[in-house]
Amino acid sequence: MHRRAFIKLSSILAVMPHLSAEVSSEQTSNRALKTGLPEVIASQGTWILRNGLVSKELRWDNGGLLGTLSVDIDSSKQRVLPTDMSISTPSGKLPPGEFHLVSDKHTSDRESATLVLCFANTSGLELTLRYICKRGDAAIEQSCTIQNSGKEPIHGLPQFNSMLLALEIPSKQATVCWVEGTHDGSKTIAVEPLRTYLVRARNFEERDVLDLDSGRLSSNEKLPAVVIACGGLSYFAGLNWSGEWSITTVKTGTNLTIQARLADFDYVLAPGETLESPSAFYGMIRGTTDDAWNAIHTHCRAALMPKVDQDFPWVTYNTWYNFGWNMSEQQLRMEVDRAADLGIEVFYIDDGWFEGSSASGKWGQGAGAWIENHAKFPSGLGNFASYVHGRGMKFGLWVEPERIDSRFVGQASGVDHSWLATRESELVSMGFNGPNDGITPSFQVCLGCPEARAWTIQAMIKVVRDYNVDWLKWDHNMYQVCTDWRHGHQSTTGNWAHIQGVYEVMGALLKEFPDLIIENCAGGGNRFDYGIMRFARVTWTSDVTEPAHVVRTHVFGASHAYPAQYLTTWYVKSTQDLGSIDMKPAQIDSLFRSRMLGAFGISDVLNSWPSQIEDSARRSIKLYKQLRRYLRGKQAWLTPQPTIYAPAMALPTEWDAMQYWLPETDESIIYAFRSGSSEDQIKLAPKFLSAHRIYEISDEDRRIKTYRMSGREIMRDGLVAISAGLNSSCLLYLRPA
Repeated sequence: MHRRAFIKLSSILAVMPHLSAEVSSEQTSNRALKTGLPEVIASQGTWILRNGLVSKELRWDNGGLLGTLSVDIDSSKQRVLPTDMSISTPSGKLPPGEFHLVSDKHTSDRESATLVLCFANTSGLELTLRYICKRGDAAIEQSCTIQNSGKEPIHGLPQFNSMLLALEIPSKQATVCWVEGTHDGSKTIAVEPLRTYLVRARNFEERDVLDLDSGRLSSNEKLPAVVIACGGLSYFAGLNWSGEWSITTVKTGTNLTIQARLADFDYVLAPGETLESPSAFYGMIRGTTDDAWNAIHTHCRAALMPKVDQDFPWVTYNTWYNFGWNMSEQQLRMEVDRAADLGIEVFYIDDGWFEGSSASGKWGQGAGAWIENHAKFPSGLGNFASYVHGRGMKFGLWVEPERIDSRFVGQASGVDHSWLATRESELVSMGFNGPNDGITPSFQVCLGCPEARAWTIQAMIKVVRDYNVDWLKWDHNMYQVCTDWRHGHQSTTGNWAHIQGVYEVMGALLKEFPDLIIENCAGGGNRFDYGIMRFARVTWTSDVTEPAHVVRTHVFGASHAYPAQYLTTWYVKSTQDLGSIDMKPAQIDSLFRSRMLGAFGISDVLNSWPSQIEDSARRSIKLYKQLRRYLRGKQAWLTPQPTIYAPAMALPTEWDAMQYWLPETDESIIYAFRSGSSEDQIKLAPKFLSAHRIYEISDEDRRIKTYRMSGREIMRDGLVAISAGLNSSCLLYLRPA
């Protein structure tokens, strides 16, 4: 075993007493089983939280908390194992005194059930565990609060866990699955698999550890979720946090432990102080790893994502890839007219709309003023917003609240110099490669500072109100961690404090403007995660927006961890895709369909499009509006993820295909793409079908004649998708006959 893995395993086992007990899952009430309504059953130090899909049982036994997790229909006996109460300090010691149960509270209604357990020891350390389950959601959400009611500070809490889940699994044979982020921390250029969001899976061995870390950025190295499949069951877990995090999964025989916590966290808890962890979620279902990923999607919709319009996600237009900083009101009004004519629903201006930004532009130039640039918008940005609204579209702006141009520090913006993030008493440059990289000198505003948070809230409210903003793209390029204790956070907790500040600002915005759409683009901890999902209705999946097969690969991987409806990708003018304007309609349609697998965006100069591109865009936008409802259903990945090598960006030789299924109507669509495959067709095995139901199969492009098959026949023989040449696509429909 690798030394790092051995250390992780040893540390987790050290905080878990070797206790176990037998418990039967036969319950005293069948309400949740019969109705699916969430409930808590409490009886003499035992609590059961369940909703008809998942059941969490907890038992207070001789000063320790034991627990188990089960599929609610499972009546087999399981061992309950030590759980949830792992807190340690660098010395391995806590304030003396055994924990005792102080109180238990629980509530439930038709939508959710909550259990709160409070413990304390004789030295005044109080621990509160909070559990929530929602109707129709196979996940339990959990958080932990600690309070120092004693007289002495507690130094260092590096293992302050959101979750320590211990389970007994049905077999020693298991598979573990996760998703890689887009960076590995290395700048080495080599011909190797491109760092898209890559789905990984491997056998989980006898004594094995999977250590997932964010790196310094929240989705830099890994995405914050893990899935384990074993004996027909699949377990899943994730952490709702936008800063540095760690999820460690340990398997020892048939014991499985999942620990989710903050990374590099070292906190001194003063007397009277309370600290609440980020929440985590976990659950289990009968089925495969794909079923578990879909269960995570369900949890995201039920418990994390803000509610959206039934027609969401909307078709968006963004100015970045077509104009950059070099924009004018006259140009953009022409684009507004064309966008409205095509059926685009949101028109928003990216970086460069504000005072201090020039036509040539540099990163960070003008950030922090957040007032309109009259040279670019002589009639005023509010008037421009009214023009967009008058054409039937929503209006949006780009902001980067966490950055400020060095020229604007002080009276020019209201941002005080003392609010800026520092490391070792030195201001942190927001350049990509250091202070001499040609980027406008700019700095990070530390939102761990209360005064900075208050200023940012008012500045963003003013932007939304003054310019009639419906859609706010929140960006943050080059996240830094502040160590300045004068901001009100500890020198070792700048990451924690800043992310909490981001949440506070976003929450205040949504309280003031409940219908505002926040699009996350690297906000907070830089890119996306389950923590920022509580505030952002959609996210910018990647800055790599071409060629089309790379865009699809990003969505293929990221849509395991996140619902596809949350992931925006962009059609852009691409020299790699558009070898010539004589491309056939099927190839052009495929470029747009490659951006329809999640939220659909366009960033190109519409008024420069030749007729072939415009015709395809018009068809695609109309089609997307008909199909986006499928993004709210379940997803199946019908092919392996294509392998793309960099820097040699050759076309993948594999097809890629994804299915979206609406359970309420039992309808499916299948997007299948042929890049560089030598095969002009592929046989696919759709999922979610009813064996005895007859389905009608049709092709959007009418390359096949509509026919009917039973679910049993489809699952036995598969369906064929036919291409129209290289770099083309096939869109199949499966509907009950």
